Amino acid sequence: MDSIRFRRLHRVSGAILGSFVLAHMVNNLMALAGAAAHRQLLDALRIVYRFPPMEALLIACVLVQVVSGMRMLRQGWGNWRDRKRRAQLLSGAGLAYFLLAHVSAVMIARGVMGIDTDLKFAIGGYYPDSVFRMLLVPHYLVGLVSLVVHVNCALRRERCLSPAAI
Repeated sequence: MDSIRFRRLHRVSGAILGSFVLAHMVNNLMALAGAAAHRQLLDALRIVYRFPPMEALLIACVLVQVVSGMRMLRQGWGNWRDRKRRAQLLSGAGLAYFLLAHVSAVMIARGVMGIDTDLKFAIGGYYPDSVFRMLLVPHYLVGLVSLVVHVNCALRRERCLSPAAI
């Protein structure tokens, strides 16, 4: 696959995944309105994103993001003089880590351990008084900061804003 198609695939899968991430983050913010409000939106969203073809698409998008992102990281490794490029590459690596760790933890908890991956799971409620619970803070921080930096870098590049880039 040539470089232009490869980058388009990365952008399209990122846009699909981004729509899920936005809904997921809104759902997490609903916890500020209470556990019941969070649960109500979670149940509504799960009808959509746990529909097997949709879930398969989202997992495929995660894999495309990680594989294509790591390829672009390897190709851009020598271009460290440009600060924006360096920020995009490093934030992409942070996102790859976060996506692999987060998605695999959720799938193992849900599929292997039979744990409901709800608000209690997200805040480490299954690990009371555990050092593991404290590891969630840097984990989520890496994910959120990497996402914001990576998307910002992508949107600031002029070709990312043109319809032909997608």
